Amino acid sequence: MRLKNPLWRQGLSPYIDYKIFLDIPLELSKERAKTRDPAAALNKYDIKYLPAQRKYLREYPPRKVTDMVIDNTSWELPTIKHSR
Repeated sequence: MRLKNPLWRQGLSPYIDYKIFLDIPLELSKERAKTRDPAAALNKYDIKYLPAQRKYLREYPPRKVTDMVIDNTSWELPTIKHSR
């Protein structure tokens, strides 16, 4: 099963000049969510958001479909991991 509406699908590519992916570990994204989302929403990370993100990353590997990948593990000091 393919994702229905991925951001980087081929139909949108002609309309996007430059694609950047902010890369952070999935579990860190959940930790960051704890500071902004209500507790009830956090359950969706394990059930919906993180599994969908894993699938999306398998189908559309950022290094293959974007122009730049930025490691945003440290949001105060992002670093470029890949650039075309």
